[in-house]
Parts: sequence; C-alpha cells; structure tokens
Amino acid sequence: MKPLVLIRHARTRIDPDGASRDWSLAAGAETDSRILAEQVATDLARAGIDRVVTSHEAKAIETGTIMAASWSAECTVGEGLHEHDRTGVPVMDDLIWQTSLKQLFAEPTATVLGRETAAEAAARFERGLRAVLSSHPADGLAVVTHGTVLALFVANHNRVEAYAFWQTLKMPEALYLERTSFRLTGRRSL
Repeated sequence: MKPLVLIRHARTRIDPDGASRDWSLAAGAETDSRILAEQVATDLARAGIDRVVTSHEAKAIETGTIMAASWSAECTVGEGLHEHDRTGVPVMDDLIWQTSLKQLFAEPTATVLGRETAAEAAARFERGLRAVLSSHPADGLAVVTHGTVLALFVANHNRVEAYAFWQTLKMPEALYLERTSFRLTGRRSL
C-alpha cells in the first residue's frame, strides 16, 4: 500500500504584527525541510511519495514545495488542512501560550483560542484529509500541515493524549500512518 505521511511544517519566522496563518519559514528551515525529505525518502524506499498536499498557510506551502521538489512529486493545496483557526489571537508569552493550548486540548468543545474549538478543528482536518485520500487513492501522499490539528488527529485515532503528543512534535516532523486505520506506525524528525 502507498504511504501516508503527515508532516508538520518547518520552523517559522514569527511576526507579532501579522496573522500566524501568514508567517513564512525561518532562516535555515529550507535546509531542514530538504534534510527531512531525504530521510523520509530513505525510510520509504520504493514506496515513495507521488503527491504533496499542503494547507493554504504560507509555512505549509513553503515546506511542501521544498519537499515535493526533493521527491519530484506534484505539490498542491488542499481544503481544510489548515491550523486551528486562531484569528485575533496575539503572539503570547510562552507560559501563557502553553497554558492556553493545554486548555484547548482539555476542553475540546470550548472556544479557547480564536474562532474554532479543538473538536471543530479536528473534524474539519479529518474531512480535508479524507477528501485528499479519496481524490488520490493510488498515490503515495505527504500532507503538510500544523501541530495542533496533527496532535488532535493522531490522538483521535491512536492511544495518545493530544496535548502531550503536541509537546513532542518538532518542526519539521514526519508522521507515518496506515492509510485506513490512521494508526501511527513511525516518526521522523531532525
């Protein structure tokens, strides 16, 4: 069976005056993306990635474009794969940010940050991912997305606690999943 790899985008340049959805990659993130792409190619050997689908956010598109070039794969943008909607949420001190995210994961039906609950973000992401899988059933797929929706999705399909899993995610990181059960079978980061 062709692989399904979910990828958290590479490190970003934080712009406190701009929306996080518009942030681009930080210095050195292009190199990190290429290195991770090479490691994923080695891990997958013959199975390979035929198509990269990214969220519509700049940091995901940039990461996906770099990786797709490494794999000679097509790169497109998919619907519903973006991060939890944090419209209007300012850049926060790390302690406040961690506390807010912990609350978001602990209270999935409450609007904690931005305009979307964790449950709404998880459902939207899963619909988007299933649409990608349905549209490209024969392709080895890499989906470049974001930490919170990745953690929510993996927790919904595996025996992991979402916040604890989120804390372990690197930028960039690749998660290998079974295509039907979404069981996490491996990880790769720098």
